[in-house]
Amino acid sequence: MSLLDAIAIGLVGLLVVNLAAAALVIAFSRPFNRAAAPHSSPAAELASHDGWPFVSIHLAAHDEPPALVIATLAALARLDYPAFEVIVIDNNTPDPHTWQPVERAARALGPAVRFVHREGVVGAKAGALNIALEMTDPRAEFIAVVDADYMVRPDFLRRAMGAFGPETAFVQFPQAYRHADGAGAVIAELSDYFQTFPRAANRTHATLLTGTLSVIRADALRGVKGWPTGSITEDAELGVRLWGTGATGLFVAEDIGRGLLPLDLAGLRLQRQRWVRGNIQTLIGASRMLRRGGKGTLEVIAQLTAWTGFCALPLAGLVLSALVRLADAAPTAAWRMVEGVAVATLLAVLVTHLVRALVRQRPASIAVTLALFWTSSFGWLAALSGRRLRFRRTPKRAGEARAGTWLSADTLGSLAALAAAGVFAYHGAGLTAATLAIAASGLATAPLVDRWLRRAARAAADTDTDTRADAPCVA
Repeated sequence: MSLLDAIAIGLVGLLVVNLAAAALVIAFSRPFNRAAAPHSSPAAELASHDGWPFVSIHLAAHDEPPALVIATLAALARLDYPAFEVIVIDNNTPDPHTWQPVERAARALGPAVRFVHREGVVGAKAGALNIALEMTDPRAEFIAVVDADYMVRPDFLRRAMGAFGPETAFVQFPQAYRHADGAGAVIAELSDYFQTFPRAANRTHATLLTGTLSVIRADALRGVKGWPTGSITEDAELGVRLWGTGATGLFVAEDIGRGLLPLDLAGLRLQRQRWVRGNIQTLIGASRMLRRGGKGTLEVIAQLTAWTGFCALPLAGLVLSALVRLADAAPTAAWRMVEGVAVATLLAVLVTHLVRALVRQRPASIAVTLALFWTSSFGWLAALSGRRLRFRRTPKRAGEARAGTWLSADTLGSLAALAAAGVFAYHGAGLTAATLAIAASGLATAPLVDRWLRRAARAAADTDTDTRADAPCVA
C-alpha cells in the first residue's frame, strides 16, 4: 500500500465519523417538518401567582453605544411586574463618555436600577454576570439575563414566572429582532435554530440556554457556582452544567423581547464563529458527562452542534483528491472512496438546508446559509487546540467588524472549492464538480447578505429614538 493510499484510508475513516455526526444533526432538525415540535402557547399555560417572586435582572455591557443601553433600560423600567431590580454591570469600557450617560440614565430610573462600572473584569460577559450575581438582592429567587440591545415587552417577567413549574430550573425565550425590514432572510436563517432544536429538546427537558431572555432560579445558578468563565458561549455551558445536575429547562416559543441584527456581514460572521467555536468548546469539555449517556444526551449534542457545518473535512478531502488527480489522472479506489463520502456529506448538508428553507417557506434564507457556509464549517477547528479562546462580542457600531469581510473563511473556503471543482470538471467528475461549485456560491450571495444587514442597520439608526416596547417584532 502506498503512502497516498494510506492517507486516503485514514481520511475515509474521519469522513465517515463526520458524516455520522452530520446525519445526527440532520435527523434531529427534521428538515421535512415545518417545526420540530408544535408551537406551544404559553398564554394558555400561565398560572396565577398569589405572591410574585422577586427577580433580579442582570444586564452586562462592554463598550456599547449609550443610546442602545438606555433604550434597553427604558423598556425594563416599563415592566408590568411588582418585585424586581435591575443591575447594569458595565465591564472594561475604556471611555467614560460611553458608560457615564448610562450611569446617569440608570440613576434617574430610581433605586430599583443599579449601575456599576468595573475595570479589570476577567471572563468577559460571564465574569460580569458573576459580579452582578454577587450584588443581587438576597430576596431574589430568580435571575433574568437581558442583553444590552434587547428591549423586552412589559409582560416579560409575568410570562416567565407563569411558565415555571415546580421542577423547572430555567426558562428560555427565543431571540427575535427589531428594525429588520429588508433583512427577513437573515432573520429566517437565525430563527431556524429556535424553530428546531430547543423545541425538540423540550421533550426530554434538555433545552440549553442561549444567552439573553433567560430566567434562571437563583439557587440553581449558585448551585453550579455561577456563570462559567472558561467558554466563549457561557450560556450553552451553563445549560449543560445545569442539565448535568438533573435540572430541567423549558423553551417557551413566544417572542418576548427584540434585539438588533449584526450591522453587516462581517459582524454576522464574527457572531457565527463565536457560536460555533464556543459550543464545540463546551461539547469537548462536557464529553465525559455526555459519554455516560442518559435522557436528553442526544438533544444536548444536537444543540451544541446545530451551528456547525460539518463540511471542513469533506472540503479538505476533495482538495487533496484534486491534487492527486492533478498528479495522476487515474485515482485509486481509496481516493474514490474519499471523494464519494465527501460528496455525500456536502450534498446531505446542502440539500437539508434547501429542504428546510423551502418547507418552512423561507427560500431566501439559503442565501444566508451559503454566505456563512465555510465560517460554520471551519469555525470549530480553533476549539480543538485546547487554548483559551478569546470572547469577541458582536459589534454595535458601524465599521467595527468590516475588516476581513472578504478575506474570510468563507472566501478562502469558496475559492478552494472552486479550484477543486475545476480539476474535477476537467477529469469528467461532473457531480463532484457541481457539488463543490454550489458549496462555493456564497461568493455570490455574500454581497447580497451584507446589503440586507446594512439596510437593517440604517433602519435601526433612523429609528434609534423609538423605544416603544410594542414596536413591531419580526422573528
